[in-house]
Amino acid sequence: MLFIITSCSTNNKLIENDSKTIEVTRIQSTRGNSESQIINFEKTYIIHNFDTIIRQTKREDWKKVKDLSRKVNLPKLEHIVVEKSAQRHQFDGAPIVNLSVKENEINYYSPSYDAGRAPEEIYELDMFLKSLSE
Repeated sequence: MLFIITSCSTNNKLIENDSKTIEVTRIQSTRGNSESQIINFEKTYIIHNFDTIIRQTKREDWKKVKDLSRKVNLPKLEHIVVEKSAQRHQFDGAPIVNLSVKENEINYYSPSYDAGRAPEEIYELDMFLKSLSE
Protein backbone atom coordinates (compact mmCIF):
# COMPACT_ATOMS: atom_id res chain seq x y z
CA MET A 1 0.00 0.00 0.00
CA LEU A 2 1.18 3.46 -0.85
CA PHE A 3 -0.08 6.55 0.97
CA ILE A 4 0.45 10.02 -0.41
CA ILE A 5 0.08 12.94 1.93
CA THR A 6 -0.16 16.42 0.51
CA SER A 7 -0.08 19.69 2.32
CA CYS A 8 -1.80 22.96 1.57
CA SER A 9 1.17 24.89 2.89
CA THR A 10 3.09 24.30 -0.33
CA ASN A 11 0.25 25.74 -2.38
CA ASN A 12 -0.09 28.67 0.01
CA LYS A 13 3.61 29.42 -0.32
CA LEU A 14 3.31 29.37 -4.11
CA ILE A 15 0.40 31.79 -3.97
CA GLU A 16 2.22 34.00 -1.48
CA ASN A 17 5.41 34.01 -3.58
CA ASP A 18 3.40 34.66 -6.73
CA SER A 19 1.77 37.72 -5.14
CA LYS A 20 5.18 39.14 -4.26
CA THR A 21 5.95 39.54 -7.96
CA ILE A 22 3.31 42.26 -8.47
CA GLU A 23 3.90 46.02 -8.29
CA VAL A 24 1.26 48.59 -9.19
CA THR A 25 2.07 52.21 -10.02
CA ARG A 26 -0.25 55.18 -10.53
CA ILE A 27 1.26 58.43 -11.78
CA GLN A 28 -0.77 61.63 -11.98
CA SER A 29 0.77 64.80 -13.35
CA THR A 30 -0.05 68.22 -14.65
CA ARG A 31 1.94 71.38 -15.23
CA GLY A 32 4.22 71.80 -12.23
CA ASN A 33 2.64 69.06 -10.11
CA SER A 34 3.03 65.30 -9.88
CA GLU A 35 1.74 62.62 -7.55
CA SER A 36 2.53 58.91 -7.59
CA GLN A 37 1.48 55.86 -5.64
CA ILE A 38 3.60 52.73 -5.93
CA ILE A 39 2.67 49.63 -4.00
CA ASN A 40 4.21 46.20 -3.76
CA PHE A 41 4.19 43.39 -1.23
CA GLU A 42 6.60 45.12 1.14
CA LYS A 43 6.41 48.88 0.64
CA THR A 44 4.03 51.65 -0.31
CA TYR A 45 5.56 54.79 -1.80
CA ILE A 46 3.62 58.05 -1.89
CA ILE A 47 5.40 60.69 -3.93
CA HIS A 48 4.19 64.29 -4.20
CA ASN A 49 6.45 66.40 -6.38
CA PHE A 50 9.83 65.83 -4.69
CA ASP A 51 8.57 64.59 -1.31
CA THR A 52 8.45 60.83 -0.75
CA ILE A 53 6.79 58.89 2.04
CA ILE A 54 7.72 55.23 2.35
CA ARG A 55 5.81 52.91 4.64
CA GLN A 56 5.23 49.22 5.13
CA THR A 57 2.36 47.98 2.99
CA LYS A 58 -0.63 47.16 5.16
CA ARG A 59 -1.89 43.62 4.74
CA GLU A 60 -5.43 44.81 3.92
CA ASP A 61 -4.13 47.31 1.33
CA TRP A 62 -2.08 44.61 -0.35
CA LYS A 63 -5.04 42.23 -0.44
CA LYS A 64 -7.20 44.93 -2.02
CA VAL A 65 -4.54 45.76 -4.65
CA LYS A 66 -4.11 42.08 -5.54
CA ASP A 67 -7.87 41.55 -5.80
CA LEU A 68 -8.43 44.66 -7.92
CA SER A 69 -5.45 44.04 -10.21
CA ARG A 70 -6.55 40.45 -10.82
CA LYS A 71 -9.86 41.79 -12.18
CA VAL A 72 -7.92 43.53 -14.96
CA ASN A 73 -6.99 41.64 -18.12
CA LEU A 74 -3.33 42.74 -17.97
CA PRO A 75 -2.26 41.72 -21.50
CA LYS A 76 -5.09 43.92 -22.82
CA LEU A 77 -4.50 46.84 -20.44
CA GLU A 78 -2.89 49.02 -23.09
CA HIS A 79 -5.93 48.51 -25.36
CA ILE A 80 -8.52 49.76 -22.87
CA VAL A 81 -10.70 52.37 -24.52
CA VAL A 82 -10.55 55.81 -22.91
CA GLU A 83 -13.68 57.86 -23.54
CA LYS A 84 -13.25 61.23 -25.26
CA SER A 85 -14.57 62.93 -22.12
CA ALA A 86 -11.58 61.50 -20.20
CA GLN A 87 -9.03 62.99 -22.62
CA ARG A 88 -9.27 66.66 -21.61
CA HIS A 89 -5.63 66.51 -20.55
CA GLN A 90 -4.76 66.70 -24.26
CA PHE A 91 -6.27 70.17 -24.56
CA ASP A 92 -6.76 71.99 -21.27
CA GLY A 93 -4.04 70.88 -18.85
CA ALA A 94 -6.28 68.59 -16.78
CA PRO A 95 -4.27 66.16 -14.62
CA ILE A 96 -3.21 63.12 -16.63
CA VAL A 97 -2.97 59.63 -15.13
CA ASN A 98 -1.06 56.55 -16.19
CA LEU A 99 -1.41 53.19 -14.51
CA SER A 100 1.09 50.35 -14.77
CA VAL A 101 1.21 46.86 -13.35
CA LYS A 102 4.42 44.88 -13.18
CA GLU A 103 3.84 41.17 -12.82
CA ASN A 104 6.59 38.55 -13.09
CA GLU A 105 8.99 41.09 -14.63
CA ILE A 106 6.47 42.03 -17.35
CA ASN A 107 5.17 45.61 -17.40
CA TYR A 108 1.62 46.41 -18.49
CA TYR A 109 0.60 50.02 -19.13
CA SER A 110 -2.77 51.72 -19.45
CA PRO A 111 -3.44 54.49 -21.93
CA SER A 112 -3.45 57.99 -20.41
CA TYR A 113 -6.70 59.35 -18.96
CA ASP A 114 -7.93 62.31 -16.95
CA ALA A 115 -7.69 62.10 -13.16
CA GLY A 116 -10.97 60.86 -11.68
CA ARG A 117 -12.18 59.53 -15.05
CA ALA A 118 -10.45 56.15 -15.34
CA PRO A 119 -11.92 53.62 -17.75
CA GLU A 120 -14.41 51.25 -16.14
CA GLU A 121 -12.01 48.29 -16.23
CA ILE A 122 -9.50 50.02 -13.93
CA TYR A 123 -11.66 52.60 -12.14
CA GLU A 124 -11.73 50.84 -8.74
CA LEU A 125 -7.98 50.16 -8.81
CA ASP A 126 -7.27 53.76 -9.79
CA MET A 127 -9.44 55.20 -7.03
CA PHE A 128 -7.99 52.87 -4.40
CA LEU A 129 -4.43 53.81 -5.33
CA LYS A 130 -5.36 57.49 -5.25
CA SER A 131 -6.85 57.01 -1.77
CA LEU A 132 -3.46 55.87 -0.45
CA SER A 133 -2.29 59.51 -0.67
CA GLU A 134 -5.15 60.87 1.40
